[in-house]
This record gives sequence, structure tokens and C-alpha cells, in this order.
Amino acid sequence: MADSHLSANAINNRYFKDFWCVHAGGLVLRYKAFISYRRNDAMLTARWIRNRLLTFRAPDRLVEQLPQLARTALRDRDGYYLDTSYQVASEDFWTENILPALQDSERLIVLSSPSALERPAGGGDNWVAREIDTFLRIHGDAEGRRRIILVLGRGAPTDRFPGRMGALGENWDWVDLRELSPWAWLRPGASERLGDAFLKIAAAIFRVPPDLVPLLRQEEARRRGRARLIAVAAAFAVILALSAALGWAVVERQEALMAERRAVHNYEAARDTVDRLVAMVGGGLRDTQGITVQTVDRALSQVDRLVSDLEHMTTNDPLLQRSRAGMLHEFARTYRQAGDDVKARQAEDRSTEIRRRLVATMPDMPELSVDLAASLELLGDLDRSAHQLADARRRFAESLSYRQMQLQRFPAHKDRDEWLFALSQSEVRLGDIDLEESRLFGARDTPRTEALQSSGAAHYRRSLAAGAELYLRAPDSERWQRELSWGFYKRADFKVATGQPQAALEDYDSALCLRRELTARAPYNTRYVSDVAWTLQKIGASKIALARWAEAEAALLESIALRRRLVTRDVRDDKTLSRDYYFSIERLAVLKQQTNVPDVAFALVIEGKRVQQDLRLADGTMPASLEVPSLSAVESWARDTLLPQDLTRIELDPNSVLNAKVLAEASKLLTPRGDSGACLAELAKALAALAAVGSRQ
Repeated sequence: MADSHLSANAINNRYFKDFWCVHAGGLVLRYKAFISYRRNDAMLTARWIRNRLLTFRAPDRLVEQLPQLARTALRDRDGYYLDTSYQVASEDFWTENILPALQDSERLIVLSSPSALERPAGGGDNWVAREIDTFLRIHGDAEGRRRIILVLGRGAPTDRFPGRMGALGENWDWVDLRELSPWAWLRPGASERLGDAFLKIAAAIFRVPPDLVPLLRQEEARRRGRARLIAVAAAFAVILALSAALGWAVVERQEALMAERRAVHNYEAARDTVDRLVAMVGGGLRDTQGITVQTVDRALSQVDRLVSDLEHMTTNDPLLQRSRAGMLHEFARTYRQAGDDVKARQAEDRSTEIRRRLVATMPDMPELSVDLAASLELLGDLDRSAHQLADARRRFAESLSYRQMQLQRFPAHKDRDEWLFALSQSEVRLGDIDLEESRLFGARDTPRTEALQSSGAAHYRRSLAAGAELYLRAPDSERWQRELSWGFYKRADFKVATGQPQAALEDYDSALCLRRELTARAPYNTRYVSDVAWTLQKIGASKIALARWAEAEAALLESIALRRRLVTRDVRDDKTLSRDYYFSIERLAVLKQQTNVPDVAFALVIEGKRVQQDLRLADGTMPASLEVPSLSAVESWARDTLLPQDLTRIELDPNSVLNAKVLAEASKLLTPRGDSGACLAELAKALAALAAVGSRQ
């Protein structure tokens, strides 16, 4: 196989060298790492890192593939030095505690934060800078740099680093924990992003070879799954306990006027807790694979009962009504993911009714209009799924109008970026509706079709302008960079659908530039790598349409290489990744048919059939939701073209053809690329003009 693991000898040699450096002269270092940080703004992040390292256990499958020296080091050295004392920083404390710990640490984890970049009021360097200097003196600049792990904490810049780190070079591969906070888990995807960041630390600490890092990813995915189940269970327990507490609060309020303040306090605390529980339970259920409608029903009844108990304690509290609407919205989303659009619509209709009433009574509270826009969009999505395009368009347009109004009325609001992002998504939804309606009319009504396509192009352009504004304000934000790439990707899809493959290539190239840069920062992030693979597949399809066969083949080969790596090295039981791999196989097989290469086309057909078997359910059926295209036409052509003996040979050993003519070529395309900086610089000018035009529209 082209992407085989490192040889056992190579791994042993690497580990022997590292092990000897650490154990020179028979001295075993006491600490795996020294965590250097400033208490006033990085304590939370430092403790989080240490606790995660202490509770982390390397997967058995990883340990089995490591040489004996590495296994010994993994077992014997389990310390991480974190200074948590509150003594006054003094030379005695440095000499007796800090210096010995630095000398006895294999690695230095430097936590960059705003205060780590400041100089003390009396002059000189802060202790983070001093700890870096000392560590470099112990190991030397070159070796010390290799042993330093740079972590970005909240508020840390990406162009300045503590102490002498900037003098050692600007291209540090940092670990990004800037979004870590006690409530980070409430943000979509935050747990996954923080987990991916932690794995970079774990891989460096345990000296895991790059080809074995996916095993760490599997361990992290299992840990997150267990954590979600525990969180949902804990939320239900809190709901039950809170219900009892609310009952007591009702009694208190009725007892006497002196208890009024206490009851009000309990009520307000309970209302805030309900909002957090709704987000926790709803998000936890959606993140749980195979969730059933019955489970959602039970969860909804529990939370609904809790809100009803709160309503008995007061009359006409608008914030409590907002909580009920939010609860219904969260569960509508969960019902939809569970496959029950009827119950999703019932819940969202109730949510929308409450939210309309709140907006009418409190028009100066922008958050209420934002809530209503979200409900309208979910109803529009349900209309669209039911092919009720006129109703979907009406809801999407109303949602967009609310978002535009809030951005105009409150230009300096703290949530402006989130509102602008939501507006971008509203524009995309309307563009999608334009495209779907234009396909319904087709050539039968050319003026109507042209008007819809022109409207769709305007919606995608405005969506992209909003994405460009967000990205240009925070170019280091991975979230805004990924969202901007989706803006280009969506507009390119629109251009392909309206017969503009050459124009589509320009947008696909912009998306690919942004996505390659993201994978350069996080090469083991499955979502980022999958984004690149999808873009390459679309580029390949567009170049097939333009008969640019060699360029199309290069794009599809790289897409296959990336997806094969994801399937074989990351999450082996992920049917979505396997399906995507099949898509790349099918596209390349079609290309080989069009360029008359029957042996490779037939070998790809055999590989595609193998992947199809992995995708089938236990009863042998293929899930319709996977939308797997057929390879029967390519197979029939190959069987009619090849000689019988060649067909037999390939059927018995398809890998002989795939390894020589597909995988060997594909593996060459996985070498690191250094062109993302150049294409990003070219893209920045176009983005500035795009954002400027968008702000005037």
C-alpha cells in the first residue's frame, strides 16, 4: 500500500535517539514538561492543559506499535510541572523550585497570553521570558527550540511571542487554545477544535510519529463521545434536581413577604440555568449518533415541565417566554436531525409564534429579532425539504430583512460578527432557492430562468462579501477563514450549475487556497482535510467539462489520496468518509473511461465495489441518504473493451493496477505545499474590493 507506516527500524532509531538525549548518563528526567504561564490571565488554560495530560492515556493500539524504549518512557515519566503556589516571586523561590524543575523537564510548554508579553513595572523580563531563557541555556538554542511547545491562550497575538521565542524565528507551529473558556462547550464545534489542539500537545509530549497521530485522534473522538453522554445524563439529573428546588421556591414565595427576595433570586437563577440546560441537552442529543425520536420526546417533556414550573412562579415574564421559545427551537433542530420533520415543524411553529409576539412587544431588544430570524430560517429549511419553494423563499426573505435591520440599527453591537455571519447564510439560502426554481423552469421560460439566475448570483455575491468582511477583520480566525472558503465554494457550485465551468474554477481555486492554509495549520483535522478533498473533486469535475484531462486527473488523484488516508488512518467506521472516498473513485473512473484507459477504470470499479460493501447496512441495503452514484456504465464499457484474461487478472488483483497507476501517483501529490501564503496575498486584494462593495449594498 502506498501510504504504509514507517518501518519498525526507522521508528526504533528515532526513539533511541530521543531516549538517549533524555536519559544521557543514566539520568531519567522527572517531568515530561514544564508549563510556563502567567497566573493573572492564563491560569485556566494552564490547569486545563495539565489536567488533560494527566488524564490522557495513549491508546493500546498506539502503544503496541512503539518500540520498547518509548513504552518504558511512556510509563515511567508521568509528571508535568505547573507552579500553582502564590508565594512572592523571589530569587530563593526561583533557585529552590523553578530552576530545578526546568533542569528536570524534557519539554517546555510556553503559554502565550497578553501578560506573558509584558515587562514588569520595575523593568526586566517576566518569569515566562526568564523560564524560556533558562530552558534554552540548558538545551541550547537549536535543541531547545525543538523541545518548546507554543500554546496561544485567550487574547494572545499571532505575530508576537514571549521572551526570546521571536528571536528564534517567526514560523512557530502553535497550538491554538484561544477560545478555551468555562462555556466553550456551548459553541458549535468548540470541543472538537480544542480536542484537535490538545492532540498537537500530546503528540509532541509522547513523541508520536506523524503516521500514528490518527490513533490519538480516535482516542480523542471516543473521549468526546463518552463526555457527551455523561453531559446529557448530568443535564437530566440537574433538571430533576432543579424541578425539586423550584417546588421549594414556590412554597417559599407563598409563605411570607420576607421570603420574597430569596424566591425571586431562586427563580432568576433557575431561569438562567434552564437556558444553559436547553443548549446542553439539545446540543448533546444532536451530537449523539443514532438518536431516536423517542429519546428527544423524553428530553423535551422533562425540560418542558421545568419551564412550566417556572411559569407558575410568575406571570408574563418575557425572558421566560424567550427561554420557552429557545427550548422549542433547540428541540425542533434535534427532531429534524433525528429524521422527524413533522415534529420539528410543530415545535418550530410554537417557537415562532412566541418569538413574533416578543418582537412585537419589545422591538428595541435586538436579540429577539435575531431569535425570530433563526426560527424563520429553520421553517424555511423544512419547507425546502418538502419542495415548497415559494414558502421557503418567503421565510428566508423575512429572516434576511430582520438581520439587515439589526445590523443597520446596532452597528456596534457586541454580536455584530455573528449577525453578519447569519446574514451571509440567509443570502446563501435565497441563492439556493433561486437556483432550484431556475432548474424547474429551465429552457421552457428563458427570461424567468435568466432572472432567477441573476438574482441567485447577487445573493451569493453578497454572502461572499459578508464572509470577506469577517475574514479581513480577523485573518487569523480559522472559523472565518473556513466560512469564507465555503462562500467561494458555494458560488463556484452555482456557476457550475448555470453552465460556467471556467468561471467556477476561479472560485474553487480561491476556496482551495484558504483550505490548504487551514490544513497546513492543522494537518490532522479531518474536517479541514475533507474540505480540501471536496474542492479538488469539484476542480477535477470542472476541468473534465473543459476537456482539460491531465489537470482534471491531477486534482482527482490528490482527492483520492487525501480521502484514502482519512478512511484508512482516521475514523475507519465513518460511513461519510467512506462515501466521499467512493465519490473520488467514481469521478476518476469516469475520467479514465473518457480518456480510454480501461484497465485503470476497471480496477477502480472493483475498488468502488469493495467500498460499497463497507457502506451497506446489516441487511445488505445501501442507505438512500448516502446518494451513492452507480459505476455500472463504466464497468460495462471496461468489460466490453478489455480482453477476458485481463479482466480476470484485474478482478483477482486490482491492487496491482491501483498501486502502480493510481496510488503511486496520488501519493506524490501529498507532499507539503508552500504556496498558500502567495495565493492568500493575491486573494487579499480581491477580498478588500469585494467587502467594500458589499458594505455599500
